[in-house]
Amino acid sequence: MIIEPEGHGLHLINDPVGVMTNTPNLDWHLKNLNNYLNLQPMPFPERQYSHYTAHAFSQGTGTQALPGGYTPPQRFVRAAYSRQTMPQAQTAADGVNALLHMLDNVTIPKGANLESDGQTDYTQYQGILSLDERAYYFVNYTNRTVYRTTMTDELIQQQTTPVIYPAQSQQQSVPLN
Repeated sequence: MIIEPEGHGLHLINDPVGVMTNTPNLDWHLKNLNNYLNLQPMPFPERQYSHYTAHAFSQGTGTQALPGGYTPPQRFVRAAYSRQTMPQAQTAADGVNALLHMLDNVTIPKGANLESDGQTDYTQYQGILSLDERAYYFVNYTNRTVYRTTMTDELIQQQTTPVIYPAQSQQQSVPLN
């Protein structure tokens, strides 16, 4: 489910792909996926051209139609393809790892997208919410360490002010509470 502005309000919409992005609206993105029916994780089979047989020259030829830019439609297609082909994670740690790799596929690096005023538009962090663990994982742009904070019963019931957790510099999953 996603929340999307429509008309004069926000609406809860079923998301059959399980991927979201910003503009344009979800219906547009779903229709756009029809342009990418030729994507597949396996290389294309050989093909005969008159007296010549063409062969896939490398792995990944089934993905050569994936768009590589940083517009929302291009990132949506890459995320939808990654989600569709990603193996099912067996543990929460495997799931976080797989999702971070998927998010890396749609992350905008500094300098790749500039606003008309010269300001850089980039992905400042990646975040994953694990409902089963009541945990939020995140990686910020300047530090690739995976951080985790858990919404404990005590934190939910007794915390009345924001908590700031120190971020370590080691490349690991760091429990923050």
